[in-house]
Amino acid sequence: MPEPFWFQVYLMRDRGFNRELIERAHAAHCSALVLTVDLQVQGLRRRDAKNGLSIPPRLTLANALDVATKPAWALRVLLGKRRSFGNLTARLGASAGLATLSEWIASQFDPAVTWQDIEWVRALWPGKLIIKGILDPEDARSAAAQA
Repeated sequence: MPEPFWFQVYLMRDRGFNRELIERAHAAHCSALVLTVDLQVQGLRRRDAKNGLSIPPRLTLANALDVATKPAWALRVLLGKRRSFGNLTARLGASAGLATLSEWIASQFDPAVTWQDIEWVRALWPGKLIIKGILDPEDARSAAAQA
């Protein structure tokens, strides 16, 4: 039997997309579904902005010099396998870049997740359901009652 693995999912406004992901996780024999409820809007990461991280990435003199001091790493990145957001390709298209991805995610995160939404996920997912990000004791009791 293969090693157990979990699949993490966020509730999106496009519930059909969520249904597809959950069904794929079930078909792949995931041992648990992790429903993240504490990140429904993208956070403001001041450190990223301060360090120049942006989507899409910008080439600056500072990061060009940094890359130049790591030629072996740069070569591995340039010649390495291209990565994609496979679960999103059907929604965004194979040529979608980081900017398109960021815009789509920002428009899709649903900040109004309710206990009825969690019941909906529970009805779709027959296995172990882990609700990640519960911060309130009463919410923890409600989650335990749904298990």
